Amino acid sequence: MGKRARRFRGRPLILLALLAGGRVAAQTLGILVPGSWDGSVQATYSLSRDSVRTDGIAEPPLTQRSTSQQFTIRNNGFYVLAPELLTGSLGLTLGLDQQKASSGESVESVKSKLLGYSFDAGILNDLPYGGSLFANRSRTTTLQPFGRVETLTTNRGATLRLNEGSPLKDLGFPYLSATLRLEHQHLQQLSSSALGLGSSRQDELRNTLSHVGHKGYETADLDWQFEFNDIKDQVAKNGSYRGKSASLSYSGDFGPTLNRRWDSRLNYMSRIGSSSLSLLSVNEHLHIAHQSNLSTDYSYQLSRLETALSGPSLSQSGSMTAQYQPYQNLGSFALVKRQLLPSGRIDNMAGGLKYRYESSLPWQGKLVVGADGSYQLTETHMVGTQVNVTDETQAAPAALGAGAGFLLNQAFAVTASILVVDTRNGARLPTELGVDYELVQEGNLTRIVPLLTSSVILAGDPLAVSYTYAIAPSLKYGTASKALRATMNFGWVSLSAAHNESKVTLLGGEDSRFLQSFRNDSAQVDLRGTWKSLQGGLGSAYLRSRATQLSYTERRYYQSATYKFAPNLGLSVNSDWTLTNYQLPSRRSDARATNLTASWADGGLSMNAHAGLRYLKSNLQPTETVSEAGLRAQLKYGQLLLTSALGLTQRIRGGSELNNWQLSFVVVRNL
Repeated sequence: MGKRARRFRGRPLILLALLAGGRVAAQTLGILVPGSWDGSVQATYSLSRDSVRTDGIAEPPLTQRSTSQQFTIRNNGFYVLAPELLTGSLGLTLGLDQQKASSGESVESVKSKLLGYSFDAGILNDLPYGGSLFANRSRTTTLQPFGRVETLTTNRGATLRLNEGSPLKDLGFPYLSATLRLEHQHLQQLSSSALGLGSSRQDELRNTLSHVGHKGYETADLDWQFEFNDIKDQVAKNGSYRGKSASLSYSGDFGPTLNRRWDSRLNYMSRIGSSSLSLLSVNEHLHIAHQSNLSTDYSYQLSRLETALSGPSLSQSGSMTAQYQPYQNLGSFALVKRQLLPSGRIDNMAGGLKYRYESSLPWQGKLVVGADGSYQLTETHMVGTQVNVTDETQAAPAALGAGAGFLLNQAFAVTASILVVDTRNGARLPTELGVDYELVQEGNLTRIVPLLTSSVILAGDPLAVSYTYAIAPSLKYGTASKALRATMNFGWVSLSAAHNESKVTLLGGEDSRFLQSFRNDSAQVDLRGTWKSLQGGLGSAYLRSRATQLSYTERRYYQSATYKFAPNLGLSVNSDWTLTNYQLPSRRSDARATNLTASWADGGLSMNAHAGLRYLKSNLQPTETVSEAGLRAQLKYGQLLLTSALGLTQRIRGGSELNNWQLSFVVVRNL
């Protein structure tokens, strides 16, 4: 460790020493006055065990142990000279972490020391201008089913702020506020899989400069934002990049009676380094209310994308929409739209009617009936047969496994071109098909299913998907759509039915496989009510969908119930069962999910228990069952806080069986 690092490590201790003697210094110098002292002593123990069985053959189980001890001392509310000048808090954490993993004869042990700290200071807090300083360093280790995530984060930076009450209002700039933030972050994260499928390691240095501002007017608002990021990937050098983004938005009402509204959005972002690109987008929208029942809307969008692989591409679109409501229950619209794309031009003209009727029914019931009808004429003039999509924004499901996934936005995706990148913490972590996710084809759509055993994709992670999808060169077609729906609601029971149909007719061109007609018929019944301490509901839904490339019948049954045995004791049950029979292509899907939760509290003791089952049986994927159960207890006694948790997870997929149990204890003594 260099001299600079040693000097930095000593600063928190020096500052704490200054705070400890602050009262004496305050009497003599009146510079630093300490606030209130607090702290804690914490001990954590975690144990997990993973076992894998494939086609009846068991592999050596993996056992992971994690212990940590931490001591934290903190001073809250200290100030320099006067609280109005600078006030803040300062804390120091000393800790020792021990990690041990064993599988068969293989044993791995890691010990690490932690010097953590937290510093926050507000400058000129009582004035409309001022700022803050911050610095913190923390480490977390999380054992999860079939893996582990270790994170070490270091942040430091400063913020300058300007509120609306600043002296600028006397110079003719009222309702102006802005914030400038400078931050340096060092992120080190290791996500490992217990199944030997590899690990994902992040070691990044990130420098960020950001600025946000707002200017208010009597009938308008102006907002702007700028951010610059310099990310250095110390694991994969080609993962480093510099990025900047800026946005400007304006919304205002104008006209003699303020019957016109203009919304303008300008966005720009660029990335140099890993997957270099630049994107400029402009969105303009004008709404004019000519009369109470007549309005028109005018829109313009521009998007310019430039990547290292495909070069620059420009897309533009403009549209005009008129809406007229001659009667209270009847409305109409007309639309004209043109899109100029890198691969050609698309023209649309459409018109339609909308009808809605409401009526009261006996027994405090209500009837709502609606009907829509429209016709759209579309003409495409395309020069290519494929379109590239770069960094489509998606997100991993909140709970992985049992077929949970998401659909790509565009149809007819070329599966060989799909690339999925995990953008957690601003990084760009590559993933691998068959290891981190699977692809499931649903007609002309593609579903991405992240795998529970992935060491890269974690539940809820942000994802960026790039791919190519096919298009028809030139077509002219008409789309006739109609929809009927009716709902009867009596409070305790609700009945609804709907019919949606869209028929596409080829008027010019030859390749009709890109034209998708469909017809959906659905019905739903819901029962809900409360009886003494029991509150719940159940329902059933039926859907018959017939489309050009995908036809299926879906039956869904669901229920939820909550029962209060006592004010401090409750039980909840939720279940969902969906049966899908696909006629085109021929296959069946059986998906089930059940969750049971219970909670109890008495004074300083509280307990929460849960159990869940997710099941998926499909012709296209191996049958998968994910069973989960857990118990969490917390006891607070004076300054002592004890927390314990037990979790069990079993995943059976085809001939593979994965079992995990996890136990943890946390003891905290506040000083």
